Amino acid sequence: MPLLTQQEHRVHSALSNALDVFSWVILRKPIERLIFYWNPFLKKISLFDKMVNAETIIIEKHFVNGNSTVTHNLSDDDPA
Repeated sequence: MPLLTQQEHRVHSALSNALDVFSWVILRKPIERLIFYWNPFLKKISLFDKMVNAETIIIEKHFVNGNSTVTHNLSDDDPA
């Protein structure tokens, strides 16, 4: 019985080590890019920050007899 238990432990250990190696191989390149080439990621973060804080303008259009008419022009600065 101890011989069987040791063999199961070896298989479990081998699969665990194989999973560790496989994970490292897959994640090596993204981690390397993040650590050594972080500048493009910083540019994307800055771009997303600008998009979040950008002024928004909402133009509401109504269609009357096939013609569009603008009724409201609302923006962040407009108190209406």
